[in-house]
This record gives sequence, structure tokens and C-alpha cells, in this order.
Amino acid sequence: TRYNLNGVFAEYLADTQRLRMVATDGHRLAYVDRPLGVDLKSLGRGVIIPRKGLAELKRLVDEEDADEIELGFEGNNALVRKRGVTLSMRLIEGEFPNYRQVIPTPGKHQIVMPTEAIVQALRRVIVIAAERSRAVKLELGTGVMRLSSNNPDLGEAREEIDVDYMGEELAVAFNARYLLDALSFIGSKEVRLGFQDAVSPAQVTPADDADTLALVMPMGL
Repeated sequence: TRYNLNGVFAEYLADTQRLRMVATDGHRLAYVDRPLGVDLKSLGRGVIIPRKGLAELKRLVDEEDADEIELGFEGNNALVRKRGVTLSMRLIEGEFPNYRQVIPTPGKHQIVMPTEAIVQALRRVIVIAAERSRAVKLELGTGVMRLSSNNPDLGEAREEIDVDYMGEELAVAFNARYLLDALSFIGSKEVRLGFQDAVSPAQVTPADDADTLALVMPMGL
């Protein structure tokens, strides 16, 4: 029903001369900043590219002969050209939410760990989690991260991962599917997880890329 969330918001960051693309569904958010080497001030306050149109654009970009593409915006339309292919799409009308309001300051609880370690642990404990909520509890303690889920019909699952953490203890719950999606989006061998408290979004970034960020809202414990 929130049609302005059914696409990806693209805006030009004049201070860094980068293109930022943002998407959210109200429960999670992701953005990526990338330099393009061109002036995109003509984007104005930004545009919302529809999800289906972006999927077609990605197909063109992924083709082997796609060294360069032309991308232009005029009014409520976008046009993409790549050699003999022209793609036009109607942009989503409306105003994208002020996503900056939900991006927290760097969490005081910071962990850098192998991405595969937490992905595999989440996949094991999610087997027991209730199918509707996929809730997994995450607890941080000195040198350890504990993941657990329980289901009245199936029992309980627990997993422990050794981590380089010396801060105060923290317990927070998430939809494990959302966390797994964020970790897949990160696409790096090591991930940085940032937590502020039990009610603030978790920050998921590649350990070596500050221009890529995913946020996942927590669930009630």
C-alpha cells in the first residue's frame, strides 16, 4: 500500500559526488554509495526507480558486452540505452521517506567477524524458529556471541560463536531471515555488526567498505 517504497530511491550526493541508492520496506533498509565520475545534479531531489524496471536495468548491466550504458531522467520517466537496446520506464511518483532519520550513529557495540560464521549459525538456529516470526535472539558477552531460538512445538536451538568483543552484555532479537538477507547483500568475507541497544536497528556493513550499509529493525524480546 505504500507505493513510494516499491522502488529504489536514487539521489546525487553533491558533497561526495557520488550516487546513492536506497531501498526500505519499513522493517529494514539498505543503501550503497558509488562514484560515477559524472555530475548528476540534474537528479534534483532524487527519483524512485520501480523495482521491476531496476531488475531489467540490472539484466542489461550484467550482460558481458555492457561496458557502458546511458541513463537519463526527464520528468517522470527514465531512459536506458545500451548499444542496440533501449529501455524506458515510468518512475514512481511521490516522496521517498526521510531515511536519514533512521540511520543511527555508529553503535557502541561493534564486532568484526567472518561473514560465513554468522550466516551458518543463523541458518542452523532458524530451523527451530517459529515460521511466522523467524525470531532469533542474539546475546553478546565477553568473547562470545550466542544465538538462540525456541518453538513450543519443536524445542530450542542454541549456537555460540567466539568473537573479539569486550563490551557490556547485550541481548536483542531479530527476524533471522532479514539478517541473512542483509549479510547476503554485504557480499564480503568479513562483516562489521553495530548495535546501539535492544531497540535500535542493527547496522551491517562490509568490514572494508563504509559506503555500503544495511539496517535491520529489532523485534521485542
